[in-house]
Amino acid sequence: MPVAPATQSLPSMYSRIRAAVSFITALLAVGAVNTLAAQNRARDSRNDNRLVRLDTTVAVEPGTILDVTAGTGVITVRGWDRAEVQVRARSDAGEFQFGKSARAVRVEALRTTRSRLGDVTIEVRVPLNTRVVVANSSGDVQVLDVRGEVDANLLNGDVIIRGASGRTAVTNVTGEITISDIDGPIKVQSLTGNITVTDIRGDVDVSSSTGEVSLSGIQANQIKAEVVQGEISFDGTLSASGRYEFGTHSGDVHLFLPQHAAGTLIMQSFSGNLHSTLPLVVQPDSVSGRPLPAVVRQLTSRSMALNQPRRLQFGGGGSAVVTVTTFNGDVHINRGPRRVPKEQ
Repeated sequence: MPVAPATQSLPSMYSRIRAAVSFITALLAVGAVNTLAAQNRARDSRNDNRLVRLDTTVAVEPGTILDVTAGTGVITVRGWDRAEVQVRARSDAGEFQFGKSARAVRVEALRTTRSRLGDVTIEVRVPLNTRVVVANSSGDVQVLDVRGEVDANLLNGDVIIRGASGRTAVTNVTGEITISDIDGPIKVQSLTGNITVTDIRGDVDVSSSTGEVSLSGIQANQIKAEVVQGEISFDGTLSASGRYEFGTHSGDVHLFLPQHAAGTLIMQSFSGNLHSTLPLVVQPDSVSGRPLPAVVRQLTSRSMALNQPRRLQFGGGGSAVVTVTTFNGDVHINRGPRRVPKEQ
């Protein structure tokens, strides 16, 4: 039987080869996809395994200082009645450095060389009367019921400090600051954000560029509150020899003075008026020195211009001195404590 020339099978052979190559290519593509998926799953697993935890408890002596630093994340410090410091922390892309000496316990969240510093949570329990020093670049800070001194430094985040004793200092660039129930002086410096200070038994020094400052339930011999742009409100007692200074560039000042408070008001505003529900006695003009009639003014519905310095007495006069200066804002003097609306 005659044999067909080999050249007659070449087209069909090439077709079969091309089909085989296409099939193999498809298999390789599927394999590559499956391999990539497996690599991604492995990578995800490695990411999960990178979660770093710190859980330790150490005994400490009275007077130990706690120093906590986190580049980003949340720091919470609470007081308890044990002579121990307990640290529980986690980070999804970093490491922790923990150290203890005879006088201090230090916790720091570190950035690794191969990864960013991810989400960090640090929770610490400390003995009462411990001095707490915290620093955070981006994240909130809470220091609650430690009954010791507190020093907090932040760039961006909210701060809550409650139940401290001794000196309390807060420096924050951006964020809300809330401080309450403090036995001792406080010093607060902020660039942007509202400042709320409540139930303080000590001197107060507060300054802010932008934001409202609210001081309530204050028992202090000296108060200094300054805001460039924002309102200031004060509600508290006046000591017999106290000095109280409130100043804004643009914003009103609201003072809620006790019923039986006595002292001197020194006020000036470039563009603003005084409104008062207290009987005020106008003193001699502090600019020209010319005496003015000692007139008792009940300023309830009308205003007194503050385009020149004014000295006024209240409560029959006394040693306490309240100074209010605004560039553009009114001054409101109210008799009695501030009335907070009841929640419905």
